[in-house]
Amino acid sequence: GAKQRHAAAHGLASLGEVGARAMVPALSMHGGEVKSLALEICIHVGADAGSMASHLAQCAEDADEAVRERATQALGMLGSQASAEAIHALGNRITDQSLGVSRLAIAGVGHMGPAAMELAQKVLTQLQCFDVDLRRTTAWSLGQLGPGLPTPVTKALAEALKEDKDSTVRELSARALGSQGAAAIPFAQTLGAALQDQVPAVQVAAVQSLSLLGGQAVAHLIPAICNLALASQGEVEQEALLALGSFGQHGVYTLASRLEDHVPETRQQVLEALAKLAHYKATQELIVSVTQLLKDKPNPGVRAAAAKALGEIAASQLEQARAEGLADQEVADASSPYSYSKKPSPEDQAQKASEQLARLVDEDFSAQVRTAALTALRRGMPLQK
Repeated sequence: GAKQRHAAAHGLASLGEVGARAMVPALSMHGGEVKSLALEICIHVGADAGSMASHLAQCAEDADEAVRERATQALGMLGSQASAEAIHALGNRITDQSLGVSRLAIAGVGHMGPAAMELAQKVLTQLQCFDVDLRRTTAWSLGQLGPGLPTPVTKALAEALKEDKDSTVRELSARALGSQGAAAIPFAQTLGAALQDQVPAVQVAAVQSLSLLGGQAVAHLIPAICNLALASQGEVEQEALLALGSFGQHGVYTLASRLEDHVPETRQQVLEALAKLAHYKATQELIVSVTQLLKDKPNPGVRAAAAKALGEIAASQLEQARAEGLADQEVADASSPYSYSKKPSPEDQAQKASEQLARLVDEDFSAQVRTAALTALRRGMPLQK
């Protein structure tokens, strides 16, 4: 019965290449059901079925669609170690008359990764297919091939990011562009426009891809990433902040420039963002600017956010310095034009921060600020000498 056949197939698959080679006679038979069962075993064997490439290639040309599907899937499962014969056979199925076979072939190219780069332009032919699942698989597969995609392919991905009506296709196209690193710099503006996409997953993909291009390449888009960080929540906010942190001073300082905004809510949002970036060196260099906002008398929300940010920054700086054995050492002031200029040691800065927070707990008229300062002190227990 069926259960017995599947149990036997599972047992043969567990034997790896030996089990796959035992399927050679079955793959040469005329019956589609027998071939399909033998191919199921090859699929489960995966990369260990590499020596079966010529047999799988023959089955991939079979008139029976079910046989072609399983043979195509088995070829894709050979992965990065696939032979040239297997890659060629898989490429022949990309434009198969069956959408199912075509989708499996394109997915297989993605599983093979950079080894199948020669098929990139052939895969690209399906990026405008009417079938949304096939377009999704195409965009994903192109993103798995690694750096070095032909220029026509990257151009088509950029166009899909701009124009495709399916958000998953747009997301995967953005990720595929990011996988190209510096080669995607000409499409930075397209990725920047995707920051305004209505779907958060597309925004996240655009931010992550822009961060892979480097701060200098996308300097003109950093303000837009700042806007996204301040206007969003959840994963979009998190990824935008991570991108700003990864850009170093350029990203963090662009964010910090909003501390001078005339709208109190904006200043508060920036301080809350800086608290989340406290572990970055660039943020720690802003401790004086953050401290100044403890005196924003008309706006308790700003003062409370400043207290939280100060506690996070001072504590993070001290923890890192202690881990490096530098907690009590003065450090050069990188912002000073004089090489002999020194900043207080992390221990001294932390102690000063704890004193300022303690004063807020004792003296500020706002319960919100006092609570924030007390919470910051508790977060910063290492602040106490």
